[in-house]
Amino acid sequence: MDHEAWFFYLPGQYCFLIYTLVQHATGHTEVGWSSTFISIWAIGGLIMISLGVLGDYIGRIYLETKARPRYIIETYLKDPDREVDLIDPAVGRR
Repeated sequence: MDHEAWFFYLPGQYCFLIYTLVQHATGHTEVGWSSTFISIWAIGGLIMISLGVLGDYIGRIYLETKARPRYIIETYLKDPDREVDLIDPAVGRR
């Protein structure tokens, strides 16, 4: 699993942080706007990181609960004489 989703969120967060600080420094904001804006983006970032970690663990749990024997799959995939079987034996249909 990759954890690079934060890489796309972080530049936007920094841009809005700089924008907010510039607006605050030039006096173009109302009282409390800057702190609210920065707090919302910081909490949003923490939520995104938490969702990424949670998704990673759920994905690993999902892959582990399949309980597929690795040696059979590896042998099947390396066999050049195998025929492609599109029928799922559990369901019995294509």
